[in-house]
Amino acid sequence: MRGESLDPDVVTTRLGLTPDGKEAPGPDPRDHGGDSAGLWLLDASPWPGKSLAEQLEALSEVVEAHADGLRELRESGCEVRVVAFGFVGSVAHLEVSTECVRRLGAQGVSLHLAPSSNSR
Repeated sequence: MRGESLDPDVVTTRLGLTPDGKEAPGPDPRDHGGDSAGLWLLDASPWPGKSLAEQLEALSEVVEAHADGLRELRESGCEVRVVAFGFVGSVAHLEVSTECVRRLGAQGVSLHLAPSSNSR
C-alpha cells in the first residue's frame, strides 16, 4: 500500500495486521528528490514451499478478511495493490488463476506481475 500522506501506523491499526515493511512519507534517503510516498508492505513469503499461485490465493484470503479497512484506505487516497515478483527461467512460468485475479479485483486490489528473466 502506498500514498503521499499514508501513515503506516494508521494502516497497522486500521487493518490489525503487522507489516513486514513500512516507510513514512518524506524525502527518500536513497534518492535525492525521489518518491516521498508512505509505504506499508505485507510479504507473502511467510508461506514457504508454496507456489506463486498458492501464495496469491492465501494473500487473497487476507485481502478479503480486511476488505472494509482496505476500502477505507483506498477511499482516503492510498494505492492498494499486490505485486508478485521473482525469477522466471527457460522452463519456469507464472501461474495465476483467474479466480484469484477476480477475488483481488472484487476488493479493488490490482495485481502487478514483475518477473525477472535475467539469466543466472
